Amino acid sequence: MDSWSTAPTDLLELIFENLGNNFRDCMRFGAVCEEWRSLAAEKRAHVLPRIMAMIHDENNADKGVFFNFLSTANMCEIPLLEIQGKMCFGSNNGWLTIVDKSSAEISLLNPLTKNQILLPSISLVIQDLREKNMLLEYEALPLESSTEENRDVKNITKAIVSFSSGSDYIVTILLRNSESIPYYWSRDEKWSLCGASTNRIEDIIYHKEKVYVMNSWKFQVIDLNNPNLTKDWTYFQTADEALLYGNGQPDKTYWVESLENELLKIIRYVVYDDVYLYGWKRFSTVGFEVFMLHESTKSWVKVHDLGHQVLFLGLNEICLMATSVPECMPNSIYFTDYKPTNNWRDMGVFNMKDQSIKPLCENPPFMHKPTTWFTPNLLLLNGVKA
Repeated sequence: MDSWSTAPTDLLELIFENLGNNFRDCMRFGAVCEEWRSLAAEKRAHVLPRIMAMIHDENNADKGVFFNFLSTANMCEIPLLEIQGKMCFGSNNGWLTIVDKSSAEISLLNPLTKNQILLPSISLVIQDLREKNMLLEYEALPLESSTEENRDVKNITKAIVSFSSGSDYIVTILLRNSESIPYYWSRDEKWSLCGASTNRIEDIIYHKEKVYVMNSWKFQVIDLNNPNLTKDWTYFQTADEALLYGNGQPDKTYWVESLENELLKIIRYVVYDDVYLYGWKRFSTVGFEVFMLHESTKSWVKVHDLGHQVLFLGLNEICLMATSVPECMPNSIYFTDYKPTNNWRDMGVFNMKDQSIKPLCENPPFMHKPTTWFTPNLLLLNGVKA
């Protein structure tokens, strides 16, 4: 046989049936070639975990390491040359948004199917913002270099992707201390800017088919079909006083779209101790506070119960129904660390009902390594070729 990719279908099906429902073997099987991936998607897509942690390990930069913290057979490592020399800035529906460290070229990658979509470099857009004085230049953190070749990449803090019907998609980028938002629409095949303002943008989220640009308790709504008709900044006040967890301090804010299509704001509270890591005080999470946006009354209302929803927070944000991840506890927040200066050590499970925190899992292999929440998807994007 010249190549395993030309193996008879009945032989492949026999081999695959003998793998059973072990997700690690199924993922490795699908990593061999396109023909094997197609068979894995058809026969065993249901055995993949609903959510996993993708571990970024510089010592294995050419491999994808995926961890299922809900199973005893929990670690899977597959060859992934596509991520070598890249940084990951988000994940959506099985796709990673990765940026080349040297060229600032952005691509979407499904690490299981190896399907990849290449986008133009974002450097020209960043340079345009510099020339307009709309970007406060980035200063490197203690653990990061600030060489000229990766200066543009260091300004990127987040990427969100929205898929519509067929092969249409939008990639929106959050730049550190920027006054405008770069976005790439596949139908236009170019980077554009939207949401110019005098406010430094803190976060972005795609909600109700629009981009919501966040700054503290106010936001701006951008319809990318008519970006020139951007709404002015709207101030929404919270109906409750912020809850303090002892001596905890609000440290990080997340924006998540719930499964009921509501916009949630989640505040992460931490306490600092006297141990310094890389010149910064070490911290641990002590609680979360959740608010829901009521646009009609222009207010943020405190949420005490997430129902059957589960939130996953860290370097990115995901909301799932507990019934799709039965091993997870409903009405809970699963969290990982998000700061290199904290040595990637802060993780756990927060119970919304009793405000308690328990360990995420025993002896997590991604302790001291950055991780991205990842929802596996073996399906290709229609109309897009790798």
